[in-house]
Amino acid sequence: MLRLKSLELHGFKSFADKTKLTFPGGISCVVGPNGCGKSNIADAVSWVLGEQSAKSLRGDKMEDVIFAGSSSRKPSSHAEVTMTWIRLEALQADDEDQLVITRRLYRNGVSEYLMNASVCRLKDIQSALMDFGMGTRAYSLIEQGRIGQIINSKPTDRRGIIEEAAGILKYKLRRRESELKLRAAEDNLTRINDIINEVQKQRAHLNRQVGKARRYKNIKDEMRELEHSILVFDLTHMNRELARLAQSYNDANGREAKIHAEIGKLDANITALRQKMIAAEQNLRTLEATHNKHISDIALAEAQIAFSQSKATERQQQLTAYAQDRLNADEEQARLTQRIAERDTEHKALEGQLAAQSQTQDQQKQVVDRVSLNLATVTSELDTSYKQHRDAVANKMAAEAELKQIQQQLASMADQHKRVMQQLSEHDRELLDLSQSRTKFEALRQEQQVELDTLQKSLQKQTEEHELSLNQRTSARQLAQELGQKKQSLTDRLNHLESLWQSKRDVSDDAKRILQRTGLKLLRDVLDSNHTHDAAVEAALEHLLEAFVVDDDGQAELLSKAASGSTYRVINLAANLEETRELEVPPGATLLIELLRADHHLLAHIKPLIAHLALAPECPVEDLKVLALAHAHLTFVARDGKSLVQGSLTQYRSPGKSLGFLTMKGEIQDTQAARTANEQALSEAEQAKVIAEDRAKQAAETLDGIKQKRIALERDHMVLQQQLHHVEATHQRLQQRVILDKSQAEQLNQNQHQLKDRASALETERSRAEEQIATHASQVRQLEAQVAIQRQAHHEAHTELTRVTEQLRGMILMVQRLKSDMEHLKQTREQLQHRISKGEDQKKAWEADIQTCLTQVTEHQVAIKNLMHLRSEAEASVKQSEAQLKQQQTTADQLEAQRKQLHQNRDDVRAEQGRYELETARLSSKVAHLEDRFLSNRGEPFSLAKSGTPLDPETIDAARFELEDLTRKLSSLGTVNLLAIEEFDEIETRYAFLVDQQKDLIDSIAEIRTTIHNLNRVSVEKFKKAFEAINRDFGSIFVDLFGGGEARLELLDESDMLETGIDMLVQPPGKKLQNAMLMSGGEKALTAIALLLAVFQFRPSPFCLLDEVDAPLDDANVSRFIHKIEELKGETQFIVITHQKPTMAAASSLFGVTMENTGCSKLVSVRFD
Repeated sequence: MLRLKSLELHGFKSFADKTKLTFPGGISCVVGPNGCGKSNIADAVSWVLGEQSAKSLRGDKMEDVIFAGSSSRKPSSHAEVTMTWIRLEALQADDEDQLVITRRLYRNGVSEYLMNASVCRLKDIQSALMDFGMGTRAYSLIEQGRIGQIINSKPTDRRGIIEEAAGILKYKLRRRESELKLRAAEDNLTRINDIINEVQKQRAHLNRQVGKARRYKNIKDEMRELEHSILVFDLTHMNRELARLAQSYNDANGREAKIHAEIGKLDANITALRQKMIAAEQNLRTLEATHNKHISDIALAEAQIAFSQSKATERQQQLTAYAQDRLNADEEQARLTQRIAERDTEHKALEGQLAAQSQTQDQQKQVVDRVSLNLATVTSELDTSYKQHRDAVANKMAAEAELKQIQQQLASMADQHKRVMQQLSEHDRELLDLSQSRTKFEALRQEQQVELDTLQKSLQKQTEEHELSLNQRTSARQLAQELGQKKQSLTDRLNHLESLWQSKRDVSDDAKRILQRTGLKLLRDVLDSNHTHDAAVEAALEHLLEAFVVDDDGQAELLSKAASGSTYRVINLAANLEETRELEVPPGATLLIELLRADHHLLAHIKPLIAHLALAPECPVEDLKVLALAHAHLTFVARDGKSLVQGSLTQYRSPGKSLGFLTMKGEIQDTQAARTANEQALSEAEQAKVIAEDRAKQAAETLDGIKQKRIALERDHMVLQQQLHHVEATHQRLQQRVILDKSQAEQLNQNQHQLKDRASALETERSRAEEQIATHASQVRQLEAQVAIQRQAHHEAHTELTRVTEQLRGMILMVQRLKSDMEHLKQTREQLQHRISKGEDQKKAWEADIQTCLTQVTEHQVAIKNLMHLRSEAEASVKQSEAQLKQQQTTADQLEAQRKQLHQNRDDVRAEQGRYELETARLSSKVAHLEDRFLSNRGEPFSLAKSGTPLDPETIDAARFELEDLTRKLSSLGTVNLLAIEEFDEIETRYAFLVDQQKDLIDSIAEIRTTIHNLNRVSVEKFKKAFEAINRDFGSIFVDLFGGGEARLELLDESDMLETGIDMLVQPPGKKLQNAMLMSGGEKALTAIALLLAVFQFRPSPFCLLDEVDAPLDDANVSRFIHKIEELKGETQFIVITHQKPTMAAASSLFGVTMENTGCSKLVSVRFD
């Protein structure tokens, strides 16, 4: 027995947070104000037990059970309810044997069920709980408002409560499943019977085609073996040829790779050599620049030496002049001393001459100053001329050195430009050759493309023709098959009609005996009609058709002897005929003789016998009777043959169930004609099929030929595309080289023009420098002469000034002899000494300049010597670099020639490769075609096939002839259903399988019917037992709850215990017996509670959830209700949602539901232990 342990809600409706309700035994009440979410607990229990109706859960769709959010809470992503059950036996034994059921629903619609944390189906949960009376619609779940539905429901719906209590729901489910299985089995049996009948017909039809198909298969197997041997021979031969071609192609590949490697090596060597040449040219230019710099430096050093030597000479001349001046000064000092002595005595005599002498002194000073200024000016101009002369010489030498370097560069550039132009000429020739090759390849490619387009159109057209021929072949095969089937059907029908005809020909034993003895014929055997109204003709000639026909009296006598003692009719064609008068017939009627077809002589003898018989017009029988009275000489036969009318006599005939003789004859004749026409059509269809197959075969062969031709042409086109691509690449590479060479030539031209312009400018500069040198040399000579003159003038003026000054001084001394004789002498001597000292300082400076100049000359001479040595080395390096560059150019030309030859060799090898590829592609295509044939014939690739004894070249022709002979034999068989054997085997296997299935279905139907009978028997017994017990307890509990009265349940149809409804008759105290529908709301609720309690007494449920079932009851009835459930709480766990205080007082635990936050329910639990 189970007991509900707990219920856990998370995200379900208003329970946003995880909420767990732990239920003790006995009665638990859930209380709270309206709208707080109490009924959501009941919905959660129903939902976790598998409720699928959203409306039953008070929603529009199932997603409404997920918490939708509130003003302060976000919506939940899913709803989850977990119900935990525990077995009472485990509880008493302190064990944890639990059953945990969980249901989850996500907002995306995904739902899942779990049992003990394992995913399961809803059906598994329902099966586990059904035996305990629990489910979404069980009597253990009474939601709000359902208590009244128990009373208001239909009798058939009310029956469900009793069925749940009786535990027969699972039997009803099994019975429903068994009935569905029974219906399906019966339908399958019907289908299998129909299929077996159809298969039997197919077996009979296919059995006739098996022999021919087997002969065809044997010949085909022999052909397949021969084709296999021939294919093996051809494939082996072609594979050997392919191997030889592959070896040759690999050899060519090796040569091409070797040549390619040599070309790569040559390209690398040429590139490295050209890089070395570029580096050598750069080195040569560097050496030439160094050489020219050394020449310029030497010229500059020589100019500086000349300048230093000139300056030293000038300073030496100044020293010589100074020595002379010093001698003069010494002499002047001596003379001054003498003169001072003389002036001492002559002072008085010269005092008068002092003023004139002072004036002369001033004039002489001015002359000295003017001469000194002229000397300084001329000396400065001379220094400037010296400097300009040195600069002009240096400029000339630099221009000459640079001009020589430019001339060398121009010569080198001329050689390089010549080489570039030669390369351009060679590249132009190669480009011309490549352009011609490209034009040739392009023309070939266009021709191949045109041919490819033509082949593509032919292929498309041939494909359409092939598809058309295949469709025609299929149509012809289908038509031949349909006509063959129709022929078989007509043959079967003709056989059937002939067998019926033979059975119709059966006559009495006397007639058979007579016919055997005489060999005569009956009239029915020789008489025919136009088959338009055979039923009427047979009705009119019913007995006459059995008459014997004799040609002469002898046959009549023979018939008389053979039929001795028997009754018979005879028509003697030898009898004399009397002319028969033609009878008049009414409009629409036809004489019966006109409908017959037979020998004219026979018809002439029959005519008198049936001249009164006429085919009635189309009219009702009553009108026919009137017509017969008007033509009493005629006997009218109704067109349907059911009545004959003559005058006032009408004879009625019952229609036969089978065809008559004439009708059968007509059917046989029509069937024979149809079969003849069908045979003709079948023959034409067979011929059309053979023609269509030949056309399809020819179209397929033509299509294969076009495909092979297209493949070969595409392969040639691809090779040509590769060659054209190679030519394009070579052409592009040469164009790039031409562009580079032209760019290099243009750059060389530009450099030559620049160098020539620079050389012209340098020539101009050199001429200008030479002119400047000549001009400055002339100026130097003139200025040197002027300096000498000015120095002489300066010397003379200075000497004169000195003389005058001395005279003046002498005169002053003599004048002031008494005052400053000694001072004047000292002053004069100091002045002379100062001048001498100053002259000595000047002398030292000039001597230092001379020494500096001599040192510079020595240094420049050493530098010139070093520069001359460096210039010699640079000239040697330049010559060596030029020789090396020329050698490298020669080597590069040789390598280019080798590379060109290697390219030619590689092109030859590639052409050879192209020929191998074409031949290999042609053979590969044939091999692929033969391997496809081998695969289709043998069912395995040629490479995996076991190697047998191959044919010899001598026997291959015989094998091919034998294959042709077998092909002719195969064609002679005509149309063969190749699938007949396989289809017959399949049909036979299928027939045996279907017979076994038929037997199994028959056994299964019998077994299912037995199972349904047993389920019905058990259900009736259980239902009857439950109904009686619940009806008895219902009356007792009703009396207890109402304090009197009477109540009972009644079956509406006791003969149908499986489907009968249940009516409820109640009589509250003080009222008449009435239907429960007439009671008040409180009485209905109390009556429904009485019925539920009666059910619980018969079959206690582990728990019962009651949602406000006590709402309509007053306090007294609530007390009686509580008293009753307290009696049952020992076996059933009650969970009551209520607002009634007496109900709360009876509870052992209370669960209070509140809504502190808007939209979110919260649970508070209290236990009264």
